[in-house]
Amino acid sequence: MLELKYGMIQDNHERTMLRDLTVQNYRTFKNLEVDNLARVNLIVGNNNSGKTSFLEAIWILINQGRPQALFERLDDRDENFSFVELDGRFMRRRVYQVKHIFYEHQLREDQSIKIFSSKEQEYSIGISLQLEPNQPSSAKQGLLYLQTFIDEIPEELSDDLNVESNLSVTFDYGNKVVFKFPVSPTGRLDTTAARNLGRPSFRRSDELASNMFLSTSNLSFSRLATLWDKINLRPDENKVLEALKILEPRVERINFTSGQASNSVILKMEHQLEPVPLGSMGDGMRRILTLAIAAGLFRVRGV
Repeated sequence: MLELKYGMIQDNHERTMLRDLTVQNYRTFKNLEVDNLARVNLIVGNNNSGKTSFLEAIWILINQGRPQALFERLDDRDENFSFVELDGRFMRRRVYQVKHIFYEHQLREDQSIKIFSSKEQEYSIGISLQLEPNQPSSAKQGLLYLQTFIDEIPEELSDDLNVESNLSVTFDYGNKVVFKFPVSPTGRLDTTAARNLGRPSFRRSDELASNMFLSTSNLSFSRLATLWDKINLRPDENKVLEALKILEPRVERINFTSGQASNSVILKMEHQLEPVPLGSMGDGMRRILTLAIAAGLFRVRGV
């Protein structure tokens, strides 16, 4: 089920900077309030203290009207799985596990996630579990379809088949912008519903986006190359080189190459005739490159 009134939401928030943030019941945060956010913020904490969750909360909030922002983070955390083996072949059914986004990993109708800014009141999102009458469970539908091919459903998934569920995860952005996705009693959401949000009418264009989530897994070569093309032969290309020289002062030029055999980023080094693959220069160089290209891209867009 999808209830939606969708407009140029991203255009309205294109130049707004968050100055404060409140996060309630999202992952490790029961209630977190942060004030006086600046253009550059340093976040420090122990492992599993919520540093990534804090960044995720910001990402989900600023992507108003776009639930796919959360699903992207579930992909990045590997909070999804596929199954099953059928006559020696694997039949794929990809499912998101959404219960882990709620505080203490619990699914309760009385618990809802709220992320908002008090100073930028147009920014808000509520994610909650709701009981929907006469709504078929997407998880159950998928298992019934699978059962036509195999005699027995894997034990770890059988609860989705045996228990009736009218639960849905609801994304409420206010202003009548509401998305609803059916889930099983154990919190499994079929990715088919999430993939439907990849349609062009729901996808945020690279030309419009004023934000980017840079995960520790880095960007793919194709994504990095696409971003590089947008700043190549511009003044910001030199800014990228300056950033790389922080770690390796001998860098003179950078180039993206593609071919039938492989794709790679290569560097021209001072006093070396042959180019050097970026991958041989350490993981820090690739991370610096990703950050510098993203910063240059946003300067090009006037952000």
